[in-house]
Amino acid sequence: MVMAAELDRIAERWVDGELRGGARWFGFGVAVAPVFDRLDDAGIITLLASGQPGALVESAGGMTALLWCGLFGLLGISAAAILRRHRAAARPWFFAGCAVPVLGYAVLGGFRVSTWISVLAFGVAALRLRAARGHDTLGIDAPHAPARYAEARGDVEPPP
Repeated sequence: MVMAAELDRIAERWVDGELRGGARWFGFGVAVAPVFDRLDDAGIITLLASGQPGALVESAGGMTALLWCGLFGLLGISAAAILRRHRAAARPWFFAGCAVPVLGYAVLGGFRVSTWISVLAFGVAALRLRAARGHDTLGIDAPHAPARYAEARGDVEPPP
């Protein structure tokens, strides 16, 4: 009996880790495309690569780009936090609801490198969130995992 309780604890810890990791990758996927594009459009990546970060303060466009990057970064962090607190059944809907605007951004802005980084991050997040629901990537079910997040304290009610 002690061994079964220990295995349950290990399974819960693993599921918690997968959920946290999936949410982190999801937040990164939400934020990376607009952040990277704003930094690239303002020339900040070139300034940092050239070793002249002082020139960033002199350009007003650079500071505006940094403010936009901060906003998109906060949106990514918020999306990750909300995804982590959602009920397991509501997570795919929230995931899709956040991924569709990013896809729209990619279509309107052109498929740049940042878009592919975002798509890769969404793919990793989807795999880790699938593992957090108790399914590994091969489709083998983990018996103890789904019960942990079925109706956990702190879950967010799904939209009507």
